Amino acid sequence: MFVSHYALDAPPLYRLEQGPTASVAAGIIESPEELLAALAAFRRGETRLESPPLLVVSSSVVDPSRAPAGHHTLKVVGFLPYHLSDGGSARWDAIKETVSEALLDHYLRYTTNLSRKNILARHVESPLDLERRNPHNYHGSCHGGDQDLAQEGSLRPTPGFGSYRLPVSGLYQTGSTTHPGASVTGAPGRNCAEVILSDLGLSLDQAIAAGRSVVAQSRSTT
Repeated sequence: MFVSHYALDAPPLYRLEQGPTASVAAGIIESPEELLAALAAFRRGETRLESPPLLVVSSSVVDPSRAPAGHHTLKVVGFLPYHLSDGGSARWDAIKETVSEALLDHYLRYTTNLSRKNILARHVESPLDLERRNPHNYHGSCHGGDQDLAQEGSLRPTPGFGSYRLPVSGLYQTGSTTHPGASVTGAPGRNCAEVILSDLGLSLDQAIAAGRSVVAQSRSTT
């Protein structure tokens, strides 16, 4: 991730068919072709800033306690490589302000009411900065890095059966940022359940079959 945090004096409003609308979160992408081009540039280690895919979050829209009265927060997230083809990760310190400005320019095109005049303060974090602040954000990851860091001592489970077990017997770890991440897929919980069931001498298939049997019996008695 590449993240720019903003303090605003107005809530972001977006162009929708029903008129200018506030939203706690939004995804911005021009087309599938633009997304594919961005992914290709990512693999090459390039900071492609033409029509970049963005995730934007304004928590204060639904939680006014996040900002002083009449003010708002905004987080603009771009998806850019940690290792740059021109200078490696160390180059981020030299270019992050320019990159942030380019992402902001693109973002503002989708709002009806915002300009730079509405920005009271800004804080920019490149993928390198995110890793510096919290090593668990390996290479700027928002889901706790990857297998390389886990092998170096992170608490994040590594991929593979049994990876959700922690050193304390009977204690397991799962959640939206444990492997394989991805926020709301349910995959981390499913995988951890499989590990726990195995330790109990059961299998996921057995648990699913038992659940279906209970449902069927319930239906037959109603």
